[in-house]
Amino acid sequence: MNTVLENQLPVQELEKIGLMKDGQLLMDNSNATALKRGNVTDLLEIKDIKGNGFGIEALNARVSIVQEQGKNKVRLDPVYKEIQDHPLLESDEREKLVNAQQANIKKTASIYGTLVSHGKEHFQFDQKESNSYYMEIAKSDGTSKHIWGVDLERALFQSGHKIGDRVQLNNLGNKLVEVDALVKNEKGEIQSWEKKMVNRNTWEVTDARELKINQNDREAVIEYDPQTKQFMSYDPAKVKLPEKINGETLSPEKKRKLKEGEVVALEDGTEIQLSTSDKNGVRSNRAGLVLSILIDGGISYLLITGIKSLLDKGNQPQKATSKEKDEAYSKGYLKALVEVEKQLERKQAQFPNDKSISAEISLVKGEFNKASNMSASKLDDMKVVDIEDVKTDIKVHHLDENDLPDAVKERNEEKQNDEKQSTGRGR
Repeated sequence: MNTVLENQLPVQELEKIGLMKDGQLLMDNSNATALKRGNVTDLLEIKDIKGNGFGIEALNARVSIVQEQGKNKVRLDPVYKEIQDHPLLESDEREKLVNAQQANIKKTASIYGTLVSHGKEHFQFDQKESNSYYMEIAKSDGTSKHIWGVDLERALFQSGHKIGDRVQLNNLGNKLVEVDALVKNEKGEIQSWEKKMVNRNTWEVTDARELKINQNDREAVIEYDPQTKQFMSYDPAKVKLPEKINGETLSPEKKRKLKEGEVVALEDGTEIQLSTSDKNGVRSNRAGLVLSILIDGGISYLLITGIKSLLDKGNQPQKATSKEKDEAYSKGYLKALVEVEKQLERKQAQFPNDKSISAEISLVKGEFNKASNMSASKLDDMKVVDIEDVKTDIKVHHLDENDLPDAVKERNEEKQNDEKQSTGRGR
């Protein structure tokens, strides 16, 4: 759920890795849409990756667009053989995310305290692990924490800090780099080395005494991505939310909760939660949402379908009962769909040869067809309902046009009026 990037894609980078040609993204529509909306794709096969002195024939990775120094760049998240660690997570937090006991965990992305020691050692002081760099930080509560990362040596050297200084470590995110990795047998014995692509955390070390008030309260919302076996995170302060969801204007409090990874309930019964590891950028108890986003001073409408379920109170994906199905619709959703269709029809009139617009219009029509098979009384209750049960009701009661939901009837009347006006203009 980020800013739409359709007109800001790094074309040359995408062409270089074979994901774009002649202005067209070479991937299925759902992944192309995810990329344009600033979300992460499913796993894609990337071929002929070339870097400084190395080349990779093929790599399975999830693709996203990130900002670096004010420019949009391609980010590749490859599949790892083993679960990768995150420097901000404790072991029990790590397990909760991997085992889907929690959808996400909010952590402070800035670590600060007194520098006690630093240097190269076997990772986690385990003789079976390869060497890495660490910094030991003493906290004000009397505890200490070891932070591991190859980039820490560079960051500490450039900062000029020494043991006894109060410092702040800032995690600036991951970068894909090539490293020498150990190859072990089933007994954990080292057999050889191999080249592989990994995401390295980038760090900076600053003087804690120079910090401004609240500057040390940088947060990160962290999720686990089972597709790549790594943890993905985002900074809540950098999230750009829509102005409305299903026609409801988001209050400041709901925006705050959404940014911080909490589940937010809308007035129509819809529940939503941001998800940086999902290509839709969100999870919900509904299969479809309409987002109203402010772009260049105007409102743009985005239809998102095929949304994955939230985790329930038992920390498992929600399973809909006979009265609560993910395929349900609300009045707010249907009214917002009307605006989506109007926007797409204007686009199609401007770009009649754009097949992607036609595909989106077909998707909207499909949503209306599903909704038209629902009883008006159930929609008026604004509750999650079971599609199959409603279809049975329709067959029994022989519902006609007059029984359709208000939003669908309004849509049909508006389309008829538009057609009459178009005929009067000689179109």
